[in-house]
Amino acid sequence: MIVLEGVSKDFVMKGRVVQALKNVNMCIDDGDFVVIVGKSGSGKSTLLHILGGLLSADSGKYLVDGVDVFSYSAKQLAMFRANTIGFVFQQFYLVPYLSVYENIKLPLVYGKHLEHEAQIMSYLQVLQLDLWKQHLPHQLSGGQKQRVCIIRALMNRPKLLLCDEPTGALDHQSAQQIMQLLKVLNRSGMTIVLVTHDLRYKSLGNRLFRVDNGMVCECKI
Repeated sequence: MIVLEGVSKDFVMKGRVVQALKNVNMCIDDGDFVVIVGKSGSGKSTLLHILGGLLSADSGKYLVDGVDVFSYSAKQLAMFRANTIGFVFQQFYLVPYLSVYENIKLPLVYGKHLEHEAQIMSYLQVLQLDLWKQHLPHQLSGGQKQRVCIIRALMNRPKLLLCDEPTGALDHQSAQQIMQLLKVLNRSGMTIVLVTHDLRYKSLGNRLFRVDNGMVCECKI
């Protein structure tokens, strides 16, 4: 279970304080598919980065199975990200000089779970990328790159998959394929948090949150 209690985060921009998040309280159960919507600049990406251990808060608690992530040392936080969180971003962040297969294997350097080659090939086959495993990122379509990113995010068997606008750079057909893949992963038991500004996907999960001016509230789907 994931719990945020009274989480607030401020940034200083051009000499003035901007409240990115204001006293956020939310609970995410294991196996949830949470969709977070909000306009650009509303604070939704800040919320996702806090959930991923990429940002600390100015106040509040972030509990994962009862342990406050904000109390971790830098080393503990790095291990938390490597072993608990999978990240899928709008920007693919693929290493341009590494093949598809080599990009996918990168998380295994840092994580405690070691996937066998057979498992990696299984992911590639399911996502129709097995014939592309030796290709470089510039030889792939946007949809193919995003599928590579999702496989990479799964390598350490994350407890929580965080997706920040994963379809923002894709055409409609590729976006639909990625969203269907996320639904399949959720049905297998994975907890997913999806941030999007596209209201077409607001009913994709089983829970919906809206971020507006740094405040977070749960909405009916």
